[in-house]
Amino acid sequence: MEMHFGMRPSVKLITQVFLAFASVFFLFSSILSPIETELVIPYTNNLTLQMGWLFVPFSIFVIVGSSNAVNLTDGLDGLAIMPQL
Repeated sequence: MEMHFGMRPSVKLITQVFLAFASVFFLFSSILSPIETELVIPYTNNLTLQMGWLFVPFSIFVIVGSSNAVNLTDGLDGLAIMPQL
């Protein structure tokens, strides 16, 4: 008999995207200046990209990607969460 623990991967991803969207929506609604959504490209002469509304999907991608990267490198022992806290 197989034992399954946890949620299915699709449910985890949908939950992560939903929570990231809620966080990004809160952040985006509190922006006072357009400069707050600029993306600075490192190692260039002050090259910046004005993200505007692209800030929302980009931020969701970064949040979900970072979360999954930590979970992937962590495995099952849960020790990688402490530096993130």
